[in-house]
Amino acid sequence: MQSKDDILDYLRKNKPLFQQNFHVKRIGLIGSFSRDEQHKESDIDLIAEFEPGTKDLYLLKARLRRMMEKQFERKVEICREKYLKPYYRKRILKDAIYV
Repeated sequence: MQSKDDILDYLRKNKPLFQQNFHVKRIGLIGSFSRDEQHKESDIDLIAEFEPGTKDLYLLKARLRRMMEKQFERKVEICREKYLKPYYRKRILKDAIYV
């Protein structure tokens, strides 16, 4: 099973690829993996910011998610900070680990 460090290492090593191919400005780990509370069925939750004005953002985000699901062989969710519900925002961002 992957660990928080495995995921963060992958994100760090591939950050230039994410920036170039997916227009990712910033990416981080959130959720159970960021808190070391994951189990074998946990998905990987990421938070990402994209360059302003990025075209086809929905498609790029879907491609990025599929690429990571292949890498980690588990479900990956990618959320954007600007769409976090105010009620959960503070708690989610408290656990975020950006690379």
